[in-house]
Amino acid sequence: MAFKMKGSPMHRNFGVGSPAKQKKTGTTVYEGRDNEKGQSQNDVINMREKKVKDYNDAVKPYVKNGVLDLTEEQFKKYEINFNKKRDANTFSRDSIDTKNAEINLDIKNKNKKADDSGLFSQGSPNKQKIKNKGHMEGPIPEQNIGVQPGENDNTWIYGRGYEGDDSAIELKKMKETEGRLNNNKNIKSGSGTSYVKDSRIGDYEDRASTIEQNALESSDKYLGRGSSTRGAKKRKKLKNTVKTLDRESQIMRDRKD
Repeated sequence: MAFKMKGSPMHRNFGVGSPAKQKKTGTTVYEGRDNEKGQSQNDVINMREKKVKDYNDAVKPYVKNGVLDLTEEQFKKYEINFNKKRDANTFSRDSIDTKNAEINLDIKNKNKKADDSGLFSQGSPNKQKIKNKGHMEGPIPEQNIGVQPGENDNTWIYGRGYEGDDSAIELKKMKETEGRLNNNKNIKSGSGTSYVKDSRIGDYEDRASTIEQNALESSDKYLGRGSSTRGAKKRKKLKNTVKTLDRESQIMRDRKD
C-alpha cells in the first residue's frame, strides 16, 4: 500500500522581534521572535522537519518500488505515527505564520485583516474558485465537521480530535484556549477568537490539501485497487470531499460576525 509523503501543526506563541528574516520552504521565519521555551522560529521548524525525516528514513528499508511493503496493521500504525509528526510540523508552521502576520500588521499600524496568504499556506487551490457567500449562510457550527468520505479514519481535526475522542472535551479545550488568549491583556483584544478561527480554517485547508496531494495524485487504477472504473468513482467522491472542506473554510473566512 503506497503512501505519498506530504510536508506540512503544535500551536505556539512567538514574541515580537526584529524583522530580519529568511525563507524556509513556504514559511517566513523572523529572528528575535522566540517562543516561551526560548526556541527560535527556525529551530522549531528544523526540529519538526527532522522528526518527520527521521521517521521516513526509519521505514525506507520497507519501501519497494515506491510502495511500503507492510501488513495492513503495520501500515495503520505507521500512518498514525507519521500523521502525528506531519501534523505537528504543519501546526507549528501555521502558528508561526499567524503570529508573524499579526505582529507585522501591528508594526505597520494597519487595521485591515491580513490576507489569507499571510495566515496559512495556500492549501487547496479549489478554494480560489468559491465565491464569497459567507454572509448568506447560517450560524457557523461550534466545531469543524467530522471525518468526510475519503478521509483517513485517523485524521486529527482541530477542536474535535481523532475519531473516538470525546468531541465535547475537545470543544471545551478549544474554548478555553480562546478565552485565555482573549483575556490576555498583553496581546491584542480578540486574539483568542481570531486564533481559533484561523486554526479552524487552517484545519479545513490542510485536510483538503492532504487529499489532493496524496490520493488525487494517484491514478484511477491505483485508487480502485486495480480497477480504473472503481478508481474513477472514488476520485469523484474525493473531489466532492475537497469541495466540502473548501466550502466550509470559505464560509468561515467570509463571515464577519
